[in-house]
Amino acid sequence: GAGLLAGPDAGWLATHDLYMECKVVLPNDANRTFIFGLKGGNPFTDGNNAIAWRVLGSGNFIGVCDSGGTETPRDSTVLPDGAAVHRLRIEILAAGTIVRFFRNGAQVGDDVTTNIPTAGMQAQAGIHNEATATDYHAHVADFTGARRGV
Repeated sequence: GAGLLAGPDAGWLATHDLYMECKVVLPNDANRTFIFGLKGGNPFTDGNNAIAWRVLGSGNFIGVCDSGGTETPRDSTVLPDGAAVHRLRIEILAAGTIVRFFRNGAQVGDDVTTNIPTAGMQAQAGIHNEATATDYHAHVADFTGARRGV
């Protein structure tokens, strides 16, 4: 947990909890990748080392902790439909040892305590069209906050 973030923020989560929240409407599109959260590597693509919400192709909203390719997912069982507004929240608690995923105020699955990456990550939010290799940059982050004293 202490090295979770990259760059000058490395070690910051050792003494803080992190909350990230967005509000998004997504079409059901078989060519789309949506990512919101913390992730290492290429932006707006699925990959290793992530604490994020994602939608791959025409799949569900899934909260995922991925450490080096080994995942602990939390499936909301909800498909994007292009009309409904979804409020997605991620809570990273206890020096990066507990992760919680929320959709529209309700926790999705149990607390995640496994496969929480310790490699450097950065905040990412975006949509990528796999058919045209086009990134759609969108303002989806409504709120990011921290609380000291975990």
